[in-house]
Amino acid sequence: MRSAVVALFLLAAVSACGGEAEGGGGVEQSGRADVPWGSYADGLQGRIDQLEANGRCNALQREFDVADRNNKATLDRTGEHNNAELLKYIDEALGAAGCYD
Repeated sequence: MRSAVVALFLLAAVSACGGEAEGGGGVEQSGRADVPWGSYADGLQGRIDQLEANGRCNALQREFDVADRNNKATLDRTGEHNNAELLKYIDEALGAAGCYD
């Protein structure tokens, strides 16, 4: 439960820092964050989706933590966006997988 609260806090903090993704490139799922997947390693979306489908809460939380730690590096690398949309996507996966229940 504590990690869920921390995850939500971090997501809110990152979003408040102007983490809007610019441009497209993302494959938006209905009602899900629009992540510019082309900026990330091939297979990341599939890995997150599979972890969600299998209810792998700890692994999803690790993905969230890595994305959070790499937030500035992503902005530096892309020059366009940080990991805010990715963090939202993973947060939504955590919720859908029942990790906050």
